[in-house]
Amino acid sequence: PYVREITCCDSTNLLRKDNRIISQCPKCKKIISVLKHDPYRKYNLKLINEIKKKRLDKKIIPFFIVHMQNPFLREEINFYLDNYDNFGLKFHTFVSRKSIGQIKKYLWGLKLPLFIHSGHDKFSNPKDIINFAKKYNGNILMAHSARLSIKHLKKINSIKNLFVDTSPLTSFYRKIKAKE
Repeated sequence: PYVREITCCDSTNLLRKDNRIISQCPKCKKIISVLKHDPYRKYNLKLINEIKKKRLDKKIIPFFIVHMQNPFLREEINFYLDNYDNFGLKFHTFVSRKSIGQIKKYLWGLKLPLFIHSGHDKFSNPKDIINFAKKYNGNILMAHSARLSIKHLKKINSIKNLFVDTSPLTSFYRKIKAKE
């Protein structure tokens, strides 16, 4: 997702400097932003405020996206735990360039629903999400249907707390049908 605070020539790296988060481009080394909190927080708060303003908070569950490189990751999660009741967390592994296994220590003990990106890159491997789900206490929604890998979908089918979404899959479906 395009977010001004973490986008330059490429998705930026998040670095810790004292009690701040420095967002730096890995290619040109330009400092994009210096923040006191996760770069997605202001967008998350806009989302929840809009939901509350329209009185839809009884039926809409917001998934707050948290950058997986955030050096204050657990503190950011605690911010949402301390201030909101009905929510989940979204992790975009490709943009963050981290796998779910690399941040699992911050998630143990939680029962929040998680929405995790899956893909072909090394950070988004469905196998990593499957292994994580086997030990996680809450429900997990794997985005992009494990890239429709039949091998992974069969494993997912046997894991009680792991689900996949099916949108948008038209291009993947056409590829599978073409192979059949």
